[in-house]
Amino acid sequence: MAPGLVSAGILFFVHIIGDVNAAAILAGSRNPVVGSTLVDLYEGGDHAQLAALAGILSLISVMFVLAALSLARFVSRRR
Repeated sequence: MAPGLVSAGILFFVHIIGDVNAAAILAGSRNPVVGSTLVDLYEGGDHAQLAALAGILSLISVMFVLAALSLARFVSRRR
């Protein structure tokens, strides 16, 4: 059951990291969130910063997924 739970956590994390709808609820004038920042950069035409932020987000997602998969593999081998 542990690998399935880890996989579900991975899917949830990857889906929520760039969710613009949740960002609209959480964002404020002093509290920018990633989703709304991505949209603002896109609409403002600043594609270099948009690409840099999207690359950083992708790197964070990949690192999280790889760490979670290795944890799931470790847990499944112990049993």
